Amino acid sequence: MTATYPRREDRAAAPPAGPAGRAAGLIVWGLWLAMLLGSLRLVASYGSDVPSWDDWDMVPVLTHGQPVTAEWLWSQHNEHRVPLPRLLFLGLNRLTTVDFRVTMYADVLAVGLLAAAFLWAAARLRGRASLADAFFPLVLLDPGQAVNMLWGWQLEFFASAVLGGTAVLAIALAGTALSVRRAAIVAGTCALLLPLTGANGLGMVPALALWPLALAVLPARWTGAGERRGDRVLLALGLGALALTALYFVGWERVPHHPRSAGIYPTITTALQFVTIGLGPAMRGLWPLSGLAAVACFGASVAVLLRAWRDRPAERARAGGLLLFLGAMASLALGLGMGRNGFEVRYVTLAVPAWCGAWLVWTIYGPARWSGRMPAALATGWLAGRSSAARVAIQRCDGGSLGTGTEAALALQEGEGASRGGADSEPQRYQPRPCGNQCYAEPVDCRQLLAQEGDAEGGDEDHAQFVDGGHARCITYVQRPEIT
Repeated sequence: MTATYPRREDRAAAPPAGPAGRAAGLIVWGLWLAMLLGSLRLVASYGSDVPSWDDWDMVPVLTHGQPVTAEWLWSQHNEHRVPLPRLLFLGLNRLTTVDFRVTMYADVLAVGLLAAAFLWAAARLRGRASLADAFFPLVLLDPGQAVNMLWGWQLEFFASAVLGGTAVLAIALAGTALSVRRAAIVAGTCALLLPLTGANGLGMVPALALWPLALAVLPARWTGAGERRGDRVLLALGLGALALTALYFVGWERVPHHPRSAGIYPTITTALQFVTIGLGPAMRGLWPLSGLAAVACFGASVAVLLRAWRDRPAERARAGGLLLFLGAMASLALGLGMGRNGFEVRYVTLAVPAWCGAWLVWTIYGPARWSGRMPAALATGWLAGRSSAARVAIQRCDGGSLGTGTEAALALQEGEGASRGGADSEPQRYQPRPCGNQCYAEPVDCRQLLAQEGDAEGGDEDHAQFVDGGHARCITYVQRPEIT
C-alpha cells in the first residue's frame, strides 16, 4: 500500500489557526527576542577583550606586525585552514574597533538572524506559527553555547554552523518560497564557502556539494527537476566546492599531538556523542539513552525522506537535498569521531544544524499524526537537555574568557614587578593568557603544561597562578603590543 502525505500545496495554503495561531506566533517571536537579548547580555557582562587561546593568532595582524597575505590566510591553524573566519575577524575589527568582543557580538547576531529565518520558514512551510517553532531560538541561542559565545575565535565554528543552517533552510524551501534552482544556488554557495571555514566546515562539503551537481547531471526521474540538467552555475558551484576540498589537503600537515582514530567502534560512538550533544551538554548525563534517542530520530528521519522520494516524484529534488544534508552532518560527525571528544561542549554549535534539519524533515514530510508531534518532541528534548554550560563558562573554568581572572592575574603580576625590570616596569602593558586547557583543583607546573602543548619556546615569559572560583588557573604573561 502506498503511503500518502499532506500535499505541499495543502500545507502552504493552510490557514492560520485564528487567535491560537497568532498567539503562538507572538510567543515564539517573543522567545526569540528574549533569547537574543539574553545572549547579547551574556557577552556584554562576561566577554573579555583580552586575547584568549587561538585569539592570539590574530594579534600580529591587528597590530600590523603581520601583513595580510594569501599565504597567511591559507596557512594552517592546527588542522584548520580558516581564510574566511580570519577575514571576517579582521574586517569586523577594522570596521568597528579593535576589541575581541566584536566577533562575540557578531556570532550572537548571526545565529539570531538564522533563528529568525528558521521561524519564518517554519510558519511558511506549515502555513501558520506553532509553539513547536520555539525549538529554533532555543537551540540556536542556547546559553549552553556560552563557551563559544564568549570566545572571539569561535567565529570559526559559528561561520560553518550558519552556512550549514542556511544550506538546509534553502533546501527545505525549494519549490515553495524559493525555486529549486535558486535553492540549489544558495546551498551550492554555502558548500563552496564551507572549506574556507576549517575542518569543521570541510566535513560537510562532499555530500552537500552533490545536491547541485545531482540536479545538473542526473535525469529528471531521479531528481524531479529535469529542467536543471546541464545548468552551468550549479555545475560550477558543485565542482568548485569539491575542488576546494581537494585543494585543502595540498601541503596539509597532520598535527602531531592530535590523537588518531582508535578504531571503527570508538569512531562511531564518538560521532554519535557529537550529534547527541547538539541538544545541549547535559545530554552527556543521559548517555547512552540520549544516544539511542538520537539514532531513533535520525534513522526515522532518513526513512521518512526515502519514502517521500519514492512516493512523491515531484518532491525528489527537495527530499534528496535533505537526505544529502543529513549525510553531510553524518560525514562531519564521523570525521570528528576519528580523533576528538564527541562530548566536548564547544561542539554544541557545530551539531545544532543536524537537529534543525531533522525538525524540517518531520514538518515537511512526516506522516500526519507525527508532523507536529516530532518537532514538539525535539523542543521538549532540548528542555530535557538544558545545560549548565553557561554557568561553567561564567565561572571561568573553561579556558576561555578570563573575566575577573584577569584582575587577579594582574594583581599577581604587579607583585612581581621587580622580576620584570624593577619599580619602573609597566605591568599594565602585560596581559595574561591561560597556558592549560583545563581547570585544576591543585597547583600545577605551568612550564610543564606549556611543554606538553608545544608552547614552551618563550623562555622569557613569566608564569604565575591564581585561584578563580575555587579552581587554580595557570597563567602566562606576555607583553601585549599596542593595538592601533
